[in-house]
Amino acid sequence: GVDVQLNGHNHIYHRWAPQTVDGIRDPNGIRQFTVGTGGRSVYPLGKKPRPENLLAVQNKSFGVIEMTLRLRAYDFRWVGLPTERAFQDSGTVACR
Repeated sequence: GVDVQLNGHNHIYHRWAPQTVDGIRDPNGIRQFTVGTGGRSVYPLGKKPRPENLLAVQNKSFGVIEMTLRLRAYDFRWVGLPTERAFQDSGTVACR
């Protein structure tokens, strides 16, 4: 019954497509965000190719994810520091 999972320790920003626990893209799966960009440093992105399920990634800007939870959906929006490089990621996702 989970729609979204938020993670924070990894010093990077990732937004994943809905997927199974095995990392297989599935429209009925869980969407995961990794938002560890509020601290001291960011990590390298790693080797390419990146996983197909990875929809958004950045490691150049510090910031947070702003989420608005509603009855049948949630909105998300990346909010970076005004002094950081521009990065945008936002959307609305229906809940089951």
